[in-house]
Amino acid sequence: MNIKKNSRGTWEAFVFLGHDQQGVKRQKHITAKTKGELLEKIEKAKSVLNADNVKEMELTVIECLDRYIDRRRDKASPKTIREYIGYKQKFPELHNIKLKDLTDRRIQEAIDKASVGHSPKSIQNWWGLFRSAIVYYRREFNPRLELPQKVKPRFEMPERDKLFEMLEGIKGSVMEAPILLACFTGLRRGEISCLNLAEDVFYEYGNKGYVKVSKDMVQCEDNSWVVKEPKTYAANRIVPIPDIVLERLEAYRDDPKYKIPTPNSISKNWQRMRHKWDIDCSFHGLRHYFASLMAAENIPMKYQRGLLGHTTDSMTMRYQEYLKEQKLEVNERLTERINAILTGEKFTEN
Repeated sequence: MNIKKNSRGTWEAFVFLGHDQQGVKRQKHITAKTKGELLEKIEKAKSVLNADNVKEMELTVIECLDRYIDRRRDKASPKTIREYIGYKQKFPELHNIKLKDLTDRRIQEAIDKASVGHSPKSIQNWWGLFRSAIVYYRREFNPRLELPQKVKPRFEMPERDKLFEMLEGIKGSVMEAPILLACFTGLRRGEISCLNLAEDVFYEYGNKGYVKVSKDMVQCEDNSWVVKEPKTYAANRIVPIPDIVLERLEAYRDDPKYKIPTPNSISKNWQRMRHKWDIDCSFHGLRHYFASLMAAENIPMKYQRGLLGHTTDSMTMRYQEYLKEQKLEVNERLTERINAILTGEKFTEN
């Protein structure tokens, strides 16, 4: 702690308050007219901090997790809270240990045990919650651990022939619209599930149709589904739709009985379908297929990111204005390519 007299003639110091959830030091800036007054304020701050620490150090890890999750309920999304509820069940060896008795070794043993049979990404996600909760209540604690290193995920994408065989076989089924939207607009499950085909899809033919993405469907901790705004502004976007896909969506728009399935139902239906048509990818892999179409057309990276919702807010806004007002040639080329693929016509390269 550095006590000094500043240029204004008053005394000041920074008091260490421990670490925040990211392990960054927390400090309090204290000022006083005299050095003696400053020292008194410092001692008072420390005594308050120590009193709080004594109470919090008696908490068990599971108690501290429950408190931390309750604190986050008003700030985190329903999906995040639901994930937290699942994560807190992990590392059961730590649950009943009091924070004052928690050591690096005990944590490392729990992590090593959990690493058997689970992916490095899962371990890091679980520990991320535990660490945030623990260091929030045990402020000076900064454990040094060896976490399993994440491995590069396998890039999965359906084989074109098998995909198109499936697209022919599912015409008229409840899964046709979700699969078309994933393959040829790159939308995520939650974005697809909350679409209103009459209000969110704009049926302008001549390769001018598009879908407006502004919502996401997420699951709450009670397993109910809610529609909310996307996590980031980047996920709000406009994506062009080829005419041939637009025609097939229009049939479902006009069917009063049709309703797009929830994200879980999409995944369950997809599991059955991928085995039937021998397609080696998850539903998310259909987004990769859409990305491959953009890459084949040499669409600039910033527009690829904009269409997939993987961009900065400012870039997305610029892209949307271009799409609305200038009808970018890249969108026309993309929709032409998809129309040609689906109809079997020859596509003229640049």
